[in-house]
Amino acid sequence: MIRNGTSGGFAFAALAGFLYGGLLALVMRHAARFFARFIFGTLAGVVGYFCVHIGLVARHIPPLPLVPMLAGAAFFGVIVACVPSARRI
Repeated sequence: MIRNGTSGGFAFAALAGFLYGGLLALVMRHAARFFARFIFGTLAGVVGYFCVHIGLVARHIPPLPLVPMLAGAAFFGVIVACVPSARRI
């Protein structure tokens, strides 16, 4: 099913996102307060994408624009923070 480079890159990105999101979920389930989840989610999203950006620049691969993607990663952190804590469910 995955034969060319585009599909392989998509599959790798999906797997990496799955692992990163799972790690975020494991860490954030212990935070009961919204503000703590908000700060951690925002910082984790921004730092995660910044590391991907630096990795692409180091390999001389043209990355997506940094500022819009960092804003999107911060928005991702806000959305993750809005999910209720697993301890309350």
